[in-house]
Amino acid sequence: MDLTVLSSPVISGSMPEVRFNAVGNCTWVRFDDEVDSWAGVFGRADLSVSQAAFFNNQRHAFVVAGGRGYLVDVQSRQLLYRTEEDTHTGVLGLGSENLCVVAVHFIYLHVYSSNGCVWRSDRVALDGIILDSWDGSSVHGKAWQMDGWYAFTLSPQPWQLVLGELVTEDYSAFNEFDS
Repeated sequence: MDLTVLSSPVISGSMPEVRFNAVGNCTWVRFDDEVDSWAGVFGRADLSVSQAAFFNNQRHAFVVAGGRGYLVDVQSRQLLYRTEEDTHTGVLGLGSENLCVVAVHFIYLHVYSSNGCVWRSDRVALDGIILDSWDGSSVHGKAWQMDGWYAFTLSPQPWQLVLGELVTEDYSAFNEFDS
């Protein structure tokens, strides 16, 4: 199955559309597999960030639509959870795990399962979090501190965040936060 955040709406009538709080400005996400395609239409918040990631063996997806978070059952096309916060800035699915990690308000990490939020970090960064990868046992990323981007590792159950070495002092080194 493929998951694509679209830069514009699909052509009307070209595929089934499922609306999730879709009022006003929306984010469109295309879900494709060998048999079927459909578009999720997600109501946006005010941030410029829109991303999506699968987790739980592609059964679930977490969609960030302009900062607003949606947890969707991909097979039934049903909304499982909508976040209270409208300041989500990134998402990383943890493959076969029933978990995904979400950066919130540029400074916190939250972990969601198909049942909603299961863990919230204390403040991780001064002004930016980049989620890089999941290696099967830990999430790897970068957090902006006072003097630069630092590598971090987040290990699950119990959730433990370890801040690593300085990566760069250049705030604009990563496209996620270029203006």
